[in-house]
Amino acid sequence: MRHAVVLLLSSAFLLAGCGTTEKPVLDDLATCANIHFAAAPNVVAQHRAADFGSGRTISAIVETRSDQVESFEKLSALGRSTPGVPTEWRSEQWMAQSLAYPLKTDTGNISFSDYHPPSPARWIVIHDSGGGQRQIFIKAYCEGDAR
Repeated sequence: MRHAVVLLLSSAFLLAGCGTTEKPVLDDLATCANIHFAAAPNVVAQHRAADFGSGRTISAIVETRSDQVESFEKLSALGRSTPGVPTEWRSEQWMAQSLAYPLKTDTGNISFSDYHPPSPARWIVIHDSGGGQRQIFIKAYCEGDAR
């Protein structure tokens, strides 16, 4: 009987834990901010933060090949980009200062932002890392549950 109770409680904790796991960051960005990649990029860093009300901010830095950028832009329905980095991003913390180094200059960067009231809002910088590689900085503001 004691073993049955222990097994039952262990199962209950396991099931309860399953409901609280966060989605993978790329799935979350796809659902809340229409961010899509044809081939899964390498996620270098990610951060999620609760904002006012039911809003949340999702940030990610991914690395991909340069030949994947055009499909990323089309699948994500990104509009026209502009050269450079948004001014406020130069001083913003990106999970670690070493990760934000490419944002300190306009060289090799293009940026895109849009806002669809009430949400999502998307801000993206694509950095030319050289050697056929791109680093994509993504920040999205989304409404709804943070999971």
